[in-house]
Amino acid sequence: LAIPAEASYQPLRVMMYAMGIEEADFRVLSRLRDIADLLGAKVICTHVKDEQDSWSRLDLQMLNEIYQLEREGDIEFYVTQFHDVMHGLHKFVTEHQVDWLVMTTHESSQIPHLFDPSLTRQMVLYTDVPLLAFHA
Repeated sequence: LAIPAEASYQPLRVMMYAMGIEEADFRVLSRLRDIADLLGAKVICTHVKDEQDSWSRLDLQMLNEIYQLEREGDIEFYVTQFHDVMHGLHKFVTEHQVDWLVMTTHESSQIPHLFDPSLTRQMVLYTDVPLLAFHA
């Protein structure tokens, strides 16, 4: 958990998970939902599509699983398009009054750029809300 120096304490109400629609997202979501339940927070998820992101890589079964989680009322899921993922995440955090940003890091270079550790590191420096990073 990285907390920006200028962050002020406020009760945790909204945790936003930046998803890449990958298998690891569901393991992280399960852990994140447990944390949110303990802290009384809501979980929202977003997938930021940049100009080069293609829908063809999305697995229909994963989207169905996300839909089921959303129907259960446990999470809210959004897809937004922005020319730059980092700025898109920052804009989403601001617009949805997010208290914590949650991201996943991977070691493999074959994982899509959204979860490249360098993006997570950039967000740690760029975000003005605490960032919780899970290693998947």
